[in-house]
Amino acid sequence: METCLSGLYHEPRMQVILVGWDPPLENWIKFNIDGCSKGNPGSAAGGGVFRDYRGRCVVGFMCNIGYCSAIGAELWAAFHGLTIAWNKGLRKLVLAMDSTLALYWLSKRSICNSHLSNLVHSCSAILSYELDAKLVHVHREKGTELLIA
Repeated sequence: METCLSGLYHEPRMQVILVGWDPPLENWIKFNIDGCSKGNPGSAAGGGVFRDYRGRCVVGFMCNIGYCSAIGAELWAAFHGLTIAWNKGLRKLVLAMDSTLALYWLSKRSICNSHLSNLVHSCSAILSYELDAKLVHVHREKGTELLIA
């Protein structure tokens, strides 16, 4: 019996993926942002770190968002980061975040029938200024510098 069933059991395969921070091009700034909520919705916060092509920290921020969903926290962190970038004169930006949904909405610059549509439109308004901005997805593990910044 054991020999008949031995072909049915497979050891789970683990794939190791090395992750690390990828710097932006020279004269560009990369800002990694993250938002989270304790509960969905729940108490929420966000933050981000801006780094140059050498990895030097230019500016960082943290914000208490209040009460919202996880995706709302991601978008609020993006909004705060974009506002800081604009106010500091940072015009060549790489916005990196781990939320594929938030990135999708920001890249389309609109969402339908959502309580978050005004927030997406506010982010889109900043992105439509004279910014050269790229939106990129990063694995959650690549954003761990936010936890220790």
